[in-house]
Amino acid sequence: MSLQHFYLHDQVLADEGAPTFPLRLSPDDAKHARVLRLAPGEHIAVVDAAQDYFECEIAAFDDAVPVVRIAQRLDDEERPLVMLVQGLAKGDKMETVIRHATELGVSAFVPMACERSIVRLDARKAAARTQRWRAIAKSAAMQSGQRACPEVGEPMALADVCASLAHATAVLVCWEEAPLDARIEKALERGPRERAHRRGGGPRRGPFAKRGGRASGLQPACVARVAGLVHPANRDGRHRGSRARPARAGPHDARRARSAGTHVRPCRKPSRGSRGRVRGRRAIVNFAVVNLGCKVNRVESDDAAARLALRGVETPEASADLIVVNTCTVTGEAEKKTRKAVRRALRANDHARVLVTGCAAAIDAAFYEALDERVSVVGKAQLAQAIDALFDEAPFSPGEDAPLHIGSGFRTRVGVKVQDGCDNACTYCIVHVARGRATSRPADDVVRECAAYARAGAREIVLTGINLGSYCDGGRRDPSAIRLAALLRRLLDETADLHAPGEAPARFRVSSIEPRDVDDALVDLLASADGRVCRHLHLPLQAGSSKVLREMARPYDAERFVALVERLYRRIPQLALSTDIIAGFPGETDAEFQETLDVARACRFAKIHAFPYSPRAGTPAAARADQVPPAVKEGRAAMLRALGDELRASERARRAGTVELALVEEGGVAMTESYFEVPAPAGAAPGALVEVTL
Repeated sequence: MSLQHFYLHDQVLADEGAPTFPLRLSPDDAKHARVLRLAPGEHIAVVDAAQDYFECEIAAFDDAVPVVRIAQRLDDEERPLVMLVQGLAKGDKMETVIRHATELGVSAFVPMACERSIVRLDARKAAARTQRWRAIAKSAAMQSGQRACPEVGEPMALADVCASLAHATAVLVCWEEAPLDARIEKALERGPRERAHRRGGGPRRGPFAKRGGRASGLQPACVARVAGLVHPANRDGRHRGSRARPARAGPHDARRARSAGTHVRPCRKPSRGSRGRVRGRRAIVNFAVVNLGCKVNRVESDDAAARLALRGVETPEASADLIVVNTCTVTGEAEKKTRKAVRRALRANDHARVLVTGCAAAIDAAFYEALDERVSVVGKAQLAQAIDALFDEAPFSPGEDAPLHIGSGFRTRVGVKVQDGCDNACTYCIVHVARGRATSRPADDVVRECAAYARAGAREIVLTGINLGSYCDGGRRDPSAIRLAALLRRLLDETADLHAPGEAPARFRVSSIEPRDVDDALVDLLASADGRVCRHLHLPLQAGSSKVLREMARPYDAERFVALVERLYRRIPQLALSTDIIAGFPGETDAEFQETLDVARACRFAKIHAFPYSPRAGTPAAARADQVPPAVKEGRAAMLRALGDELRASERARRAGTVELALVEEGGVAMTESYFEVPAPAGAAPGALVEVTL
């Protein structure tokens, strides 16, 4: 029996850190789930906003919304993208075509309105029809178990349809009453010429309309003859394997390019400045930024998008002139997802230039450069300069700060990178190779950027870094050097008055910090800042066995970690702690894993990010012969997630009735200081800090 399918428009399951989480279903899909009378323990298929395919187990219901855990990630093998151009037809014929073609596996629909079409739709009617067609396509996809929900574009003119097919690998034209020797090449040559002659040189109407006839719907049942295939060549005369894409974005394209941690923001118009030209050839008006990996990567991707938004418009990859892929290589699985993302960018269209940057590119630049002549590998430190070099006119002066990434299309919670690189060498990690030695931004630069965000309305600023706790502006041995706690103290002082009357001042959050970097100064600041530095820390444990920690080359043992946590709770009773734990590190025994469970329970973590160990080639751990079987790793990860659910529920219950400031986010939710998601108060604007009762 096939699984019930659900499609998510704005949720990427790979980004969900909790073992269980609610599905952000549309109201109609939530109603459909209720009609199906699904019960805990049942399995469903979920296609997320990144078009990744998962089998999920329903754990519970939260106000009729399914709360699920990921059972497995299903195969997401590439399938051909089949786009159907359908002429507008009378009655419900369009609905019938969309329904049955979806069941057959058509990927996208382009309704075509021609000059002599019988059906005439004004803007209001076109929007209403498109909405209904999309609902029908989605329903048909759910019923037939398709792994993707087809895209349905708005009705477009014949000329626009022809433009959308310009880079297709193959175009199949249905032509009734075609002569036996008909070829599409002849139609392509003849159509525009005849129309120009008939209209006295007027605008081209496209090559596919029947001469002297009326554009009809391409009804599969009444096609008399097929004229042939066209394989358009690139500008250099060579064929590529790109696939046809709709010229206009479908309902999912603005959220696509999010694959297992990837992220693309909604489309954004240019903020200011002129649109430059790619090395003098043509204007860049469209760009896409694809992000993979950690929060530091996310901040870097936002910086790139903000810089590019000065010259153009952020669009889906299919219509982009420039695609920036910010890569990750922390694990073998992350490397796999990165390569998939770059290949997807190249397939999106055959003209986009692809800038590949990030950790994976730093490790294996030759691999990505060899994929296609359109690929350029750029180091993180050179990305801004590389973007500017694409344009004839750079809107920045040398040394000028990058534009702020705040407002529509960006996250409500603003990230600011203050540190990069890592001097540690954990045996499972290669980031210290990709990122290099630890470096820190000057405190003056950080303060200036954060103050600008506070003036722009940001109410929560997250300080990020690869090894954030190692932040040091000055010599390592210099007692006067500014370290993380001193930087935070200065940020609090400089932003204390940068808010409107009646608003709370901006607060700061520490993204992730190594246990050994939590010093007395930071603890004192957290205890005395009255919530302006969020009383929440992400302390990566990785394992609760001292033996396993030694083999990981972690600079602490289990006893020291627990002692630190106990000290933090005594000093800061309101503190919430989250953590990362690796399940199934090479050589880990059942008894050692039990130690991890015991330590996690003793630490009362409010959230556990549990990961099955994923070997990363080039690391000492990947070369070990005592790898834990995959089934055992998955089983241990599931046990950690279950414990995480239990501990999180307990911590939430402990905080019941307490009042915290929460940051209002999109979708009617708010994030508390202690990192719990709660319903946003009615009427609260996204980006505001409001009081909520847990």
